Amino acid sequence: MAILFSSDHSLCGSFNERIVQAAEAVRQSYPTGQQWKWLAVGARAALALEAADQTPADRIFLPGTAQGLVETSHRILLSIDDWYASKDVTTVLVFHDRRRADVASPHHLQLLPLDPHWLQKLATRPWQSRARPMFTMEVPALMSALTREHIFASMFRSGAESLLSEHAARYAAMQAALRNIEDHLQERTVKYRRKRHEAITSELLDVVSVYETLRKERRA
Repeated sequence: MAILFSSDHSLCGSFNERIVQAAEAVRQSYPTGQQWKWLAVGARAALALEAADQTPADRIFLPGTAQGLVETSHRILLSIDDWYASKDVTTVLVFHDRRRADVASPHHLQLLPLDPHWLQKLATRPWQSRARPMFTMEVPALMSALTREHIFASMFRSGAESLLSEHAARYAAMQAALRNIEDHLQERTVKYRRKRHEAITSELLDVVSVYETLRKERRA
């Protein structure tokens, strides 16, 4: 299962196509013949997938603000639960655009199953607090709750990074459009002033020519 975060709107350059291309590259690295299910978060990802001959199994509209990401993340988790319950998927990958400084690039992570190397790294990490961790839940229930919170946090972070990158790409596109408009206006202003100067010069020459003609006739 692959979850793609994209946009519901345009004017953000190649933001959506870049995510689909990155997902397609990862898909090709997997064994051939393995079926993929696509969950498109954003209408543009669904359109880009269809253009690449990949039909999304489900579509979720992306909220325009960070507050709506909570509900969207819960909806994605429900879709994952349904697909896991039907045993249609064994691996869940998340693709989104990540911006660092002024550079944006596609990023993907394996949401499920949890990376054993990452779990081992967490187990060997020194405990930084003076208080020892205490818990009252059974270990399996506690692990299940912590895993679900980790998945939710990862999903929310992916959506937030995607929204940040999308708005930054749209802002850059609007700035480029504004610069083009300003350059075009400046060019048109220069042409207008040149034409106006030529018209005034032509009128003055006509006046001088008529004056010279009248003066010669008067002398004659």
